[in-house]
Amino acid sequence: MVFPGGFIRWREYPAEAAQREFREETGLEVRLLDTTGAYASRGIRVNRVSSLTITFAGEVVGGTLRGGVEGQPTWLDEFEMRKLLEGHLGSMLEDYFAYRRRREQS
Repeated sequence: MVFPGGFIRWREYPAEAAQREFREETGLEVRLLDTTGAYASRGIRVNRVSSLTITFAGEVVGGTLRGGVEGQPTWLDEFEMRKLLEGHLGSMLEDYFAYRRRREQS
């Protein structure tokens, strides 16, 4: 299991790339609310590049959920996500939940 995402195109801002990738991989239009984290990984082999991942909180504002070449997207509750995601994806998820708690308290 993974989150929607991908690479930034030439002359594209990170938020624009996030919206485009979300639309391409899920069929849904999303309005981004905030940045929730940034994560760096260093390439360990010549065929595995280093990367910087920026995560966003957002809300669905249109479209129809559909699959694509990347697979079939699905809605999961918090328990199911925590059970399926581990490692760096699990850390991203926990950072998102921390962001939501801070937002609810303010």
